[in-house]
Amino acid sequence: MYDKKLKDNAAYPVYENVTDETYFVISDTLYKLIDESGIIKFLALPIDIPKNVRIKSLYIANDGTYYLGSSNHGLLVYKKKYFFQSEIDPNSEDNSAYRQFVLANDTIYTTKNLTIYQNKTIHKKNNFPTEVVNLSKIYRDTKGFYWSVSNDNLYKSKTPIPQKKDKFTSLTYFLFAFEDKFQNLWVVNLNDVFYIDSTQKIHVINFPFIEGNKVRKIRYLEQLSDGKILFGTSDGIYTYDVKKPNQFIKINGLNNLDVRLTKEDIKHQILWLFTYGNGIYIIDKDKKIYSVPIGNHEALLYAHYYLDDSHGRMWLPTNNGLYVCDKMSMIQSAYDKDQPCFYYFLDKSNGFNTNEFNGGSQPPYVTLSHGIVSLPTLSGLVAFVPDSTTLSLPRYPVRINHIFADTSLLTSQTTLYKINSNTNYVYINIGRELFGTKQNNFVEYMISYEDKILVHWQKLPFENNITLNVNKVGDYTITIRQRTGLKPKDYEYINLYLSKEYGYKDIFLLLSYFLFLPSFIGILYYYFHTKRINKQNKILNAKVEFAITELSKVNNTLSQNIAFKNRLISIFSHDLLGPFQFINKALESVTNDVAPANKNNVMLKEIFQNSKQIEIFMESLIRWVRLGKHINDFNLFLHDVHLKNVIDRCWKILGHNAKQKNITLYNECCESLMLKTDEQLLFIVIYNILNNSIKFTSNGFIKISAHQEDQSIVVTISDNGIGMSADRLNKVRNIFEIDSEPGTFGEIGKGLGLSIIRDLGVYINMQITINSEVGKGTETILTFKYSDKQDSLM
Repeated sequence: MYDKKLKDNAAYPVYENVTDETYFVISDTLYKLIDESGIIKFLALPIDIPKNVRIKSLYIANDGTYYLGSSNHGLLVYKKKYFFQSEIDPNSEDNSAYRQFVLANDTIYTTKNLTIYQNKTIHKKNNFPTEVVNLSKIYRDTKGFYWSVSNDNLYKSKTPIPQKKDKFTSLTYFLFAFEDKFQNLWVVNLNDVFYIDSTQKIHVINFPFIEGNKVRKIRYLEQLSDGKILFGTSDGIYTYDVKKPNQFIKINGLNNLDVRLTKEDIKHQILWLFTYGNGIYIIDKDKKIYSVPIGNHEALLYAHYYLDDSHGRMWLPTNNGLYVCDKMSMIQSAYDKDQPCFYYFLDKSNGFNTNEFNGGSQPPYVTLSHGIVSLPTLSGLVAFVPDSTTLSLPRYPVRINHIFADTSLLTSQTTLYKINSNTNYVYINIGRELFGTKQNNFVEYMISYEDKILVHWQKLPFENNITLNVNKVGDYTITIRQRTGLKPKDYEYINLYLSKEYGYKDIFLLLSYFLFLPSFIGILYYYFHTKRINKQNKILNAKVEFAITELSKVNNTLSQNIAFKNRLISIFSHDLLGPFQFINKALESVTNDVAPANKNNVMLKEIFQNSKQIEIFMESLIRWVRLGKHINDFNLFLHDVHLKNVIDRCWKILGHNAKQKNITLYNECCESLMLKTDEQLLFIVIYNILNNSIKFTSNGFIKISAHQEDQSIVVTISDNGIGMSADRLNKVRNIFEIDSEPGTFGEIGKGLGLSIIRDLGVYINMQITINSEVGKGTETILTFKYSDKQDSLM
C-alpha cells in the first residue's frame, strides 16, 4: 500500500532494540510497518513528535510507554495515561480531598470544589456556595433525599442546598452517614450515634464511647450479610443487632487497633480489616484472625481500603503510593507466611500529584460511569479505570550478557560452563528491562552448590551483576527468574550451570593425601586406642571407689542394726516383765481368795486385759520381725476394711484402761469409709497409737477423724494429753532412738510402738506424721495413699 502523503517527506528507519519490527518517522508522525500477506501498510501511532526532532532509536514498554532516542533533542518519553489528577489551587496551602459525594453526570462534591469527570478529563469549578453547606458532609439516601449539616442542624432536603424548612434535628457535628438495607439511616457524631428508621423516628444507640480511661471513636460502619451492623472503631470492632438494642459484642484479639475500614468478602467467607498504622487483617468464618504481610518498605502498614477489578486484582491506596496485587495471593499469604504476596507499586510517575492517598472516610471512594473510580488524595482527586489499567510487566525474557571467571570471559554453546580449578569468583551480568521504581524489581536469583542452596531467592541488584564465590570443586547452579504477572506461579526461569573440575595441583594434592592416609590412620588409631584404654581405667577406678563407699554404708547400717537389736533385748525384758508381774500377783490373790468376790472379778478382768495386751504386743512384734527378715515369705491380705470397725475393736480392748483414767473416745469416722489394706496390720497400727495416747493422757479425750484428699485418705488421731517437748519429739521421730517414758499413772512403756507403726506403714502404703507440744497434747496423722494395685481407697 502506497500513501501519496508520504511521497515528498524524508523517512528515517527506526529499529526497536529487541524485536525485528520496523518503524518510520515521517514528518511529525511515527509509523509502524505492517506486512499483511504481501501488502505493505503504514500504521500511524498516537504520538506527536515535535518538529525538527531527528529520531534514531525506539523502545516500546509493555505498558505502552514509548522511549524515543533522538540525535538532537535527547530522549523523548510518551507514556500512556491511565490516571487523571484533578486540578489544584496553587495559591492554597491545603488541596486535600477527603470525603466525596456523587451527583448525576459524574459530578463530585468535595470540601472545596465541584469536580466533573467528562471523557476521562477533570474539570474544577469554584463557584459552588460552600458557605451554605459543608460539601464533604452530605449524604444522598436511596430515596433521593440529601442529608447535610449546616449551622449545627441536620437537614433533610430534596436538593444539595437545604432550606430552613428542611431542618430535621439539632446536630452539633457530623462525621458521616450510612444507610443499611432496612433503609435505616445511621448518623455518626463525635460522641453519639443514632439511626433514623423509615417512620423518621430517631433511635439513640448507647455505644461505649468511654470505658475507664479509654476513649473510642467510630471510624466506619458496614452491614454484614446476616443483617448485623459492624462498627470499626479506634479500639477494634464491634457488632450490633438492631433487634437487640444496645447490646454490643466486641470481637476479641483486636484491642487497641484503629480500624478505619471493614469489608465483608462473601465469596471467600472472610472479613477484611484495614487499620491505621498496623496493616491489614483477615477474620475467617471461624473467627480466627490473620495478619497480612505488609511487604517491603512497610508497603501496607497504612493501607486504607481495597478495590476489586475483573482480573482478580486488588488496588490498595496507602500513605506510600498505590499498590496492586493478586487477591488470592494476598489471602494465601495471610494463612501461610511462607507464601509471600507480590505487590506492584505505582507512584507519582504514573500521573499523581502525591503518593499519599486519603483514607478513613465513608465512602472511601466513589464509582462513576464507564468504570471510573475516584480516589481522594492530599493533592486533590485521582481517577482511573481499574479494569483497563495495564501494569508495566516484562515483555522480554532476561538474557545473559557475559560471564567472567575472575578476569577471563567464558563462552559456551549451551548453558553449561566449565571453569578452571584456579578460579575464585564468577561474575554474571544480566540483561533485563528496566523499570522506574525499586519496588518493581522483577528479577530474582538463587544459587545452589551440588544439592545445597547457598543463596535463596534474592532480588537482582540494580547494576544487574551476580557475584559467586566458587572456592569448592563441584557443580554450581544459578537459577534466574523474572515475574511475568501477579499470581504466585507467574514466573519465567533460566538456569546456568557451572562446573569446577580438578586441576594438576588438585590431583597432586589428592595423591599426597592418599599416600599419607595410611600413616595418618595409624596415628589416629594409636591416639584413640590410648584414649579408650585411659577412659576404661578411669571407669574401673570409679567403680572400685563406688564399691568401697557402698561397703562402708553397709557396715554403718549393720552397726546400727546390732545396736538396735541389743536395745530391743533390754526393752523386751523390761516391757514384758511388768504385765507378767501383775498377772502373777493377781493370780496369787485370787488363789488365796483373801479378797471379796466382786474384787476378784475386777482382778480377773485386769488379768484378761494385761494378757490381751501381751498377746497383741507379741503378735505385733512377730509380724514386725517377719516383715523385716522374711518379707519374701510374707503375703499381705488386701481387702476392703471398715476403718470405724477397726477403731472400735481396738477400743474394746483398751477401753478399760481409758475408763480408769477418765478418758473419752470420739470416733468421728464415717461408717462407710473403707480402706483397701491388710486389716491385721491396720489393727496393730491403730492399737499402738491409741495405747500411746491413753498412756500419756488422763481426765481428757482422744478424737479420731478421717477425710479424703486428692489421691489419699487422711486419718487424724489427737489427744489433749501432756504432749512432748521438741527434744523428745525429735527422739520419737528418729527410728534408731527407741526410748520409753512412764505414763501419767506410771504405766510402763514398751518403746516399740512408733517403730512398729513406721515399718508396717511401708507395706500398707501409709505415711505417719507426729505433731506435739508440751501441755497441748499430741496429734498423729496417718496418710494412706493409693497403691499401684488399687483403684480407690473408698
